[in-house]
Amino acid sequence: MRSENDLARNSRLVEILFFVLTLIAVCLVSSFSNPGFLDLPNHLARFYVMTRDFQSPFFNAVYETNFRLLPNVGVDILMFGLGRLIDPGIALRMILGAIIALQCFGFLRLHRSFQKEAASPLILLLPMTAISYSFVLGFLNFSLAFALLPWALSSIMRARTQAWWISLIAWSTALFFCHFFAWLIFAYLTLIWFLFGSGTKPQVKEVIGVVTVLVVYVALYKLSPSSSEESRIIWSSAADKFKFFFATFVFGPFWKPASAMFFILIGALAVLRKIDVNRGAVTVLIATGVLFAICPMGLSIGGNFDARIPAIFFALLISLSSIRLTAQLWKATLVVCLLITLMHFVACGAAMNRSNVEAARARSILRIIPQNSVVTVLSVKFDQSTHRDTWYPNYNMLQFVGVPEKPMHVQGLFSYPTQQPVLVKKNLQQALPIPMREKSVNSEARQADYKIWRENIAQRLVPFGFNKVYVFMVDHRSTSAKFEINDEILFEDATYKLIVCDLSKG
Repeated sequence: MRSENDLARNSRLVEILFFVLTLIAVCLVSSFSNPGFLDLPNHLARFYVMTRDFQSPFFNAVYETNFRLLPNVGVDILMFGLGRLIDPGIALRMILGAIIALQCFGFLRLHRSFQKEAASPLILLLPMTAISYSFVLGFLNFSLAFALLPWALSSIMRARTQAWWISLIAWSTALFFCHFFAWLIFAYLTLIWFLFGSGTKPQVKEVIGVVTVLVVYVALYKLSPSSSEESRIIWSSAADKFKFFFATFVFGPFWKPASAMFFILIGALAVLRKIDVNRGAVTVLIATGVLFAICPMGLSIGGNFDARIPAIFFALLISLSSIRLTAQLWKATLVVCLLITLMHFVACGAAMNRSNVEAARARSILRIIPQNSVVTVLSVKFDQSTHRDTWYPNYNMLQFVGVPEKPMHVQGLFSYPTQQPVLVKKNLQQALPIPMREKSVNSEARQADYKIWRENIAQRLVPFGFNKVYVFMVDHRSTSAKFEINDEILFEDATYKLIVCDLSKG
C-alpha cells in the first residue's frame, strides 16, 4: 500500500513540476515582441497587412490577397480572426504561448495513455523539446501542427471504432491546413501504427479505408498552388543529419550545456537499459528515426525539414517511455531533468532578450522613415547571402524591420509566389529587384552590385508612383562606411546606415 502511495505522490510531484515548467515556457516565448525567431518577423509583417492595413491605398498598390486552397495556413487562419480583435503583435505572442502549451500538454496526454501507473520524471524535458531549434526557426504553421500532432496521435493510438475514423479525418484536415509536411509525418506514423504497432491485425477493408483517406489529402495538395511551386529537392549528407540531430535544442549556432546534459542523460539511460518502451511505441520511434535518416533536407523554397524531425523524435521518446530506477536514482533523475530544462530556458531567454534589444534599436532608426514607404534591407557582411536575410550576430535574423504604426513595404517579404495568403503584386515584384542577389567575397564586388541596382531602380519604380526608396544597410564589420553613396544618408553608425534614394534624380 505504501508503494502505491509513493507512486501516486511521485506522480503528483512530477506533474506539478511539469505544469510549472510549461507555464515558464509559455511566459518566455510570449514576453518578447521580437524574440529572434528566424521567420517570425516575416509572418508578423504579413499579419499586419492582412488584418489592419490592407484597406490602405498604399498596401492595395503593393499587395494582393491569395485566399485559395493553401495547405500551410494554420496560424494565418487564427490571426485573420484574432488579429482583427486585438493588436496583431499581441495576438501572435498569445498564439506562440498557446503552441507551447498545446505541445507540452499533448505529449503529456500521450504519456498518460501509455503509462498508467506513474508519470516519468523524463516528462520534465518536454517543455525543452517545445522550444527547440525547429520552433526558433520561426516556422509558425509547422509549429502549430507539431503542437497538434500528439493530440492527433493519441486519438489514433487506440481501438478502431467509428470515432477512430472520425478522428482520423478531423485531425488529417486540421494538420493538412496547418502544414503539409506535418500532415505527412502524421500520415506516415498513422500507417506505421495501424499496420505494425497497434497489436490488432487490420482487416483488408480497413487498410483500403485508411489509404483512401490519406490519398484524398495528397490529391488536395496536388490541386493547391503550392504543388506547382518551382522547387528542388536538397538531399542532406550524413554530416548534415548529425548536425541537425545534435542541434535540436540549440538556440543559434552555439552549443549549450543544457543540450549536452540532455544527450548525456538520455544516452546513459539507454546504455544502462533503464528506459522502458512498449512494443507499439518502439515501432513508432523506429519509424520516426528511419524517416529522419532517409528524408531529404528539404526543398530549395521550403527550408530545412531535417531541423524539424529530431524534436518530434525526442518528444515521442520522452512521452512514450518510462524509466526503471531505484527510489534514490529516480529522485536524482528528477532533479537533473528539472535542471536541464531550466538551464535551457535561461539560455534561450538570454538570447531572446539580446535579439529583442537589438530589434528595438533597429526599429528606432526605422522610425525616421515616413509611412507608406518602400524599404530594402541590405547586408554587406561578406560571408552571407545579402538578399532577404539579415543576420544579427549569431542569434537573430531580421526580415521585418518596419514599424507597425508606420505602414511600409519591406522588400524581401512574402517571397514565396504562391504559398502565402498575402502576396506582393507580381508586376511590382518584377519592378523592384533585390540588390546583391548573390554572395560576394569582397567590398569591391558588393559596391559594383549596389551601383548596378541603384542605376536600374529609378526607371523601374517611378512608373508605379514610388519616388523614393529607403535602404537600411546592416553590417557587422564596419565595411558599409567604405561604400560610395551619392544618395542622402539619414543615419549612420558602425552597424547601421539608412539611405534615402531620390528616384526623381535618377
